[in-house]
Amino acid sequence: MAEKQALHSQPNAAPSRSPLITGDGELARLIRGYNWAATPIGPIDGWSQTLVATVNLMLHSPFPTILSWGPEFVFLYNDAAIPTLMGKHPMALGGLYHEVFHEAWDLVSADLEACFLRGETPVRDNMFIPILLNGVVEDHYWNYSLIPVYDNGQIAGVYDAYRNTTETVMAAQRLRESEERLKMATEVAELGIFVWHTAEDRPRWENERMYTIFGRTHAEGPVNGEKFINEVVHPEYREPFKLAFQKTLETGEPFFFEGMITRGDGASSWIEATGQSQPKADGTPGNILGTIRDTTLLRKSEAALRTAEKLSVVGRMAASIAHEINNPLAAVTNLLFLARQADEPADVRKFLDAAEVELRRVSAITNQTLRFYRQTTSPRPATPDELFEAVLSIYHGRLVNGRVDVQPRLRATLPINCFDGEIRQVLNNLVGNAIDAMHGSGRLQLRSRHSTNWRTGEKGLTLTVADTGIGMSAETMQRIFEPFFTTKGSNGTGLGLWVSDDIVKRHRGTLRFRSCQKNGRSGTVFALFLPFDRVCPQL
Repeated sequence: MAEKQALHSQPNAAPSRSPLITGDGELARLIRGYNWAATPIGPIDGWSQTLVATVNLMLHSPFPTILSWGPEFVFLYNDAAIPTLMGKHPMALGGLYHEVFHEAWDLVSADLEACFLRGETPVRDNMFIPILLNGVVEDHYWNYSLIPVYDNGQIAGVYDAYRNTTETVMAAQRLRESEERLKMATEVAELGIFVWHTAEDRPRWENERMYTIFGRTHAEGPVNGEKFINEVVHPEYREPFKLAFQKTLETGEPFFFEGMITRGDGASSWIEATGQSQPKADGTPGNILGTIRDTTLLRKSEAALRTAEKLSVVGRMAASIAHEINNPLAAVTNLLFLARQADEPADVRKFLDAAEVELRRVSAITNQTLRFYRQTTSPRPATPDELFEAVLSIYHGRLVNGRVDVQPRLRATLPINCFDGEIRQVLNNLVGNAIDAMHGSGRLQLRSRHSTNWRTGEKGLTLTVADTGIGMSAETMQRIFEPFFTTKGSNGTGLGLWVSDDIVKRHRGTLRFRSCQKNGRSGTVFALFLPFDRVCPQL
């Protein structure tokens, strides 16, 4: 090591005044000042014209280049090679190749010797050659081509132009691994992959799963544009598909569609399609890259869960209704008894009038109950007052007995087009949860207002249910829309909010919330936004 340092620190005793080695770069200066007399190739003044010309060619090359001279392969290189040598620079200059790259000698020696001894010109692409850098062996990949340098008709050196391709190779390897992971993930999830070329209005199906989902053969190919909408998408879902597709094209927002299709073999299936617009060079939305999965079995299972939750809600309602009806019926019985015992006609009339009031109360409860789950095959207009009235009539007894102060502020007057029975189910769940959270007393605030979705710009109604209950923890807030998650133990199914969220999504709405558990400020607020005339067909 001391000898090598001396070679670098001690210039030739009488360095040449002739600018044989040209250039102002670092290696040009180092080569001019190096003590070459201590190496097998001797002082610069004694170099052949070929060696001088080749060194100058190397120094002016923009590509990393190594010149190995003589049978000992004395090591010279240019400025562009410095970054690839890292810890070996500048000590590598003037050394012998097998010493500079001793860790790689077994891998490259055959090519060097073939070039030097037989004039061959080996070319290697992405060759794996580990390199010892800063005391650590690192995996690297290289492209190189070896050219014999002739001097007086004899091979005197090897000219090696090369490039470190490690980043390119590793990037390609990461891409392959990513593609394999994606392929495995799509196979496990049974996802079909597509690209929709919007300019030509035609899809490209990227994997076999797409053909399986749509029941088509490769000979039949993908279904194009209008044919897909008019023949594949079920008639009830064509308009939602067009709206979702157009929205993605106009705004660049993610594409989402869930609905029924008719397969190529005539069978019906449920699909869920998601996608992302790939912007064009000018920034406008371009092709849509996405995935599709067959959710036929999953919809069936979710439908069974929704039915189970509906039955559970009906059971809870039956208990509430029985309580609500029992009180006025008991009052009627007492009033009729008093009427029979009264002697004065005025007293009899008073008792009968009071009984009539209680019977009208029973009739109102019965009518609201009958309307609660009455469903139609298409959406119908319903006002916020109508929706809240049905829910409050069912919980009247619990609200009064629990000393809950109901504070309505229903400002919205325009009706919303919806499946009103399903929206009542959502509000029933929210109000029931609010009463449970207040444990006997508190304030229940019910609000309605006309509003605009700040994300989409859609106009609609916002219905708010707020309570002064115990609030929710951070963990609970993260999981409230998961099926079967409940904080009520055996008293809850864990399906209420999951079903509610599903109903809201099918109405193209949103269900947002916030909650706090701080002393004196605890409570939860749910805000249900329903856009005008944007409801999906009923599942």
